[in-house]
Amino acid sequence: MIVNCVGLPGSASTWVYNVVRAFLAASGQPVAALYASNFTEVERSIKGPRSHYVTKCHTIDDQSLYLNSSAGVPFVLSSRDPRDSVASIMTRFDERTEASCSKDIMRSVASLFSARQVTRNILLSYEDLFSDKIDTLYDIAAFLDIRMTSESMQQIFEKFSKESVRSFIGSLEDLPSSRLKRDDTGKLIGDTETQFWSTHMGDAQPGKWRALREPFQTQVARSFEGIANVRSLLPGSMLRYPEMLFTPIRILEAEPYEPLKDGPGIALLNYCYLPLGKWQIKLHGSLPQPPKDQNLEIIATQSGNIIFSEPFNQNEEGYASVDITINQVAHEDPIAVFVSNYDIGVLDPCREKPFEMEARFLG
Repeated sequence: MIVNCVGLPGSASTWVYNVVRAFLAASGQPVAALYASNFTEVERSIKGPRSHYVTKCHTIDDQSLYLNSSAGVPFVLSSRDPRDSVASIMTRFDERTEASCSKDIMRSVASLFSARQVTRNILLSYEDLFSDKIDTLYDIAAFLDIRMTSESMQQIFEKFSKESVRSFIGSLEDLPSSRLKRDDTGKLIGDTETQFWSTHMGDAQPGKWRALREPFQTQVARSFEGIANVRSLLPGSMLRYPEMLFTPIRILEAEPYEPLKDGPGIALLNYCYLPLGKWQIKLHGSLPQPPKDQNLEIIATQSGNIIFSEPFNQNEEGYASVDITINQVAHEDPIAVFVSNYDIGVLDPCREKPFEMEARFLG
């Protein structure tokens, strides 16, 4: 059996992975448990034949998703309010920025909701506190058509209870050195077998994104509020990509804030991942008013291919807006937006209406 566990960062996906791993190991047959940040790396880590495979990742590439879907491979998905996923990464990894975390979460959102649409799956919601309930084990086992005794279920539930996992993480240094992962300075990161890291345990409290600093708190909320508590995308579901979070540069502070120049033009947005499906996209915002003799175009690209272009014109108030509709068939190919032949010159790049991409799901 092959089981794929795909979840947003901070959604208790490691708990899911270990429970499924325990289910398959109970058969007494060899199990390969594979983890990587994306599914391509998972496939590369396969070392030999096994009776069962369980994988864990936060993103899955288009080809693997379609192949697994066609083969009927089951997916155990775990979701969380994406705004809290951003806050979770910020808490656990001190060197991350709001912008880099938002890009990673948007990419994971694209994988999660794409898998939700095209695979045979069960979805577990972090806000339901599923890891605290033994019924969750029975739900997963029933979905996978795995039969376990009540005693075995209780043992697995207790092994991965919050108290047991917290105790396990506290004693990581007692594990064989071959299982431990450390950073370049020798600091302990976690256990490579269970994938429990030293920073893994949280308190499961919702709304942590409200502690993010401004103006990023508002931008993160705006990005994900349209899907904050949905289990599946529905027509009208909205994702937003504000320039402050989705520019091609790594923004450490809100000021100074300047889009990245790209040759004769200016790059406005990048890393705009979208789940599979038909989307209505609105690009809107302003640039410092360009000289009237510049011949400007607004261009949207995906995987280097132009999917939209038209003359760029701002109204008298310095505001521009364009609408396009796309059929997204490759959720791992992000959309980027540029304005060609634009020179910012000495104009102030900070403005009241930065660019934003709004994407509304049509079905």
